[in-house]
Amino acid sequence: MVDAYVPDVLDAAATYLSAASRARTHEERADQLEALLGEGLVRRAEVFEQRAKAAELRADRLRAIAILRSSGVDPKDASTLLERGVVTLYAPVDGVVAEVSARVGASYQPGATPIARILGEAPARVEVRTAKPWPRASSVRFRSGDGREIELTPEPLASVVIPSDGTTRSWFTPSEEHTFPDGLVGTATVSAGEDVWEVPAGAIRQRGAQNTLMRQRGDDVSEIDVEIVTASGTSALVRGLFEDGDRVASKFPGSMP
Repeated sequence: MVDAYVPDVLDAAATYLSAASRARTHEERADQLEALLGEGLVRRAEVFEQRAKAAELRADRLRAIAILRSSGVDPKDASTLLERGVVTLYAPVDGVVAEVSARVGASYQPGATPIARILGEAPARVEVRTAKPWPRASSVRFRSGDGREIELTPEPLASVVIPSDGTTRSWFTPSEEHTFPDGLVGTATVSAGEDVWEVPAGAIRQRGAQNTLMRQRGDDVSEIDVEIVTASGTSALVRGLFEDGDRVASKFPGSMP
């Protein structure tokens, strides 16, 4: 908890408290002038001017409310805030203060470095970065740098391809509630679904949108269609008509060396 002098917030509190009464004063003056229009004692422009000032003050009050709320201040506490003259800042998370860069009397602009760093733990959400999208998984595990290992839900909360480098980022949650400190790094491993098989990339022949490879099952050798889930380096993950014990050629017959 830190008390800080924030001029913009104090100004917003003052505007919030005064703008409504000032707007009512201009509205009442406009009503009085409007009653005199029929007698020709005032111009319509004078009435318009009073109503325009009232509308401007109401808009100022709405802006002040937005500033107060974005600063974590309830507008109902505006009077108390002006009496104290400082805004109390609260840490967004529980934890231990590991570093304080603020100094008494120093000024800080929006976007400056944090005035304090707090180390704490919160319900985990794991961001996984991969060169290519992962196949549908039967299980995903995360091993953190401090040695902890947890099971993640197989389906990510969301996935997105980063345009700048083509990598994929996916976000997973633990199967059971766990807490980790923010920024903890580690390694995620995926177990592909039962219908996904790893084969040599050179075993696949691509003809347009069709992909095939040579499968040997016992004495039978046949060319079968496969769906490429992902490929990296010398291996590929595919879906196709496979069983345990099937063999595939490491290179499709007749392909270029």
